Amino acid sequence: MVGTTTAALALTCGAISTPAQASPVQPAEPATPTVLRTVRVDVNGDGKADTVTVTALGGTQYELKVVTAKSTAAVTFGSTDPLESRSVWGGAARLDGVKGAELIVRTSTPDASGGFAVYTWRKGALVAEAAPASPSTRAGWWTGSAQAIRFLTSHGRAYVDVAKLALAGTSSGLRAKIVRSVWRGGKWVKVSTRSVKLSASKTDYYTDLQAPSILLNQAKVDMDGDGKLDTVSYRLLAGERTQTKIVTAKGKVITRTIHNQDFGDAPLIAGIDGVPGSELAYIDGDGYSWKVLTVRKGKLVVSPSPEGNPTWLRSPEQFNEGYDLALVNGQWQVITNSKSTGGDPITVTWWRYLWISGAWVRQNTWTTTVTESEVGTLCRSFCGVDVTQL
Repeated sequence: MVGTTTAALALTCGAISTPAQASPVQPAEPATPTVLRTVRVDVNGDGKADTVTVTALGGTQYELKVVTAKSTAAVTFGSTDPLESRSVWGGAARLDGVKGAELIVRTSTPDASGGFAVYTWRKGALVAEAAPASPSTRAGWWTGSAQAIRFLTSHGRAYVDVAKLALAGTSSGLRAKIVRSVWRGGKWVKVSTRSVKLSASKTDYYTDLQAPSILLNQAKVDMDGDGKLDTVSYRLLAGERTQTKIVTAKGKVITRTIHNQDFGDAPLIAGIDGVPGSELAYIDGDGYSWKVLTVRKGKLVVSPSPEGNPTWLRSPEQFNEGYDLALVNGQWQVITNSKSTGGDPITVTWWRYLWISGAWVRQNTWTTTVTESEVGTLCRSFCGVDVTQL
């Protein structure tokens, strides 16, 4: 479906001196704060959505801010996670036994990778929630190959499992020493310790940070093609699953839940086919193809590739570099390309398709050659349209 275009921002600086006298050292201009993530979720527990923003302040400093109907609270924290990955934001989720969502941010350092902090709303302020007991010697909230944290609810009570992980010898699966805590009296209280072998299906629940539902991102975009903005939410569910939820401007709810092994990174939102509205493009679990979902008759369904396949494939022999989309003479067009492996110059095969009567129809094909240095100029992903990652 048809989209728009985006722009990038660049920052330059310089210094001036004269032969007679060096100019005084000018203080570095402060970095421009950059908002990395904005979501709407109930944080203070009043049942109304609050505005949560994560902002890069410069260097390794970030701000987490919550604006409610009556007040504003903010905290700063440090993290060495790269700004471009937006990975400092871990999500919003109901974790403890108090109304309102907790906010998860990554606080990794070169000496302590995998660390994070959990902030919660208390008496009009954001406060750091103390971590539960752990079977590991390292204190605080952290996950990695040796430790996972799982939040769960049982009989209306909030629990958290902190699992120390190890390979289960020569057999498949993992062994885990799990310390379970319950939310009681405003804090996590240890209730049990057990050692278990995790089956392959159970390991999905003890990977990194798990919770029944973690809100990762939201976007406002027209998905159903009625010209009105819909709300798209992307959540991480327990068991290595993700859920995409669309609430249309008319209030209709459309959801799709998938397993992370089937799809990789968060989906892209882009206008891909010739129908009004946007599509969701997921990188397939193997990393070599795309699956595109679109709204049709109130459901998220697969949008076939230009070749008519359910996945937008890269062939084993040649690697599809992308899909270049454009509106040409009133018709929606896509040009795909595949390049030969190895050699210089490299042969590139091109195919041009038009969107006609609800399907892609091939028009023509041709070949060109490019040098190894020119390969980077070829379209990768989806080009010519506005692309947003959830």
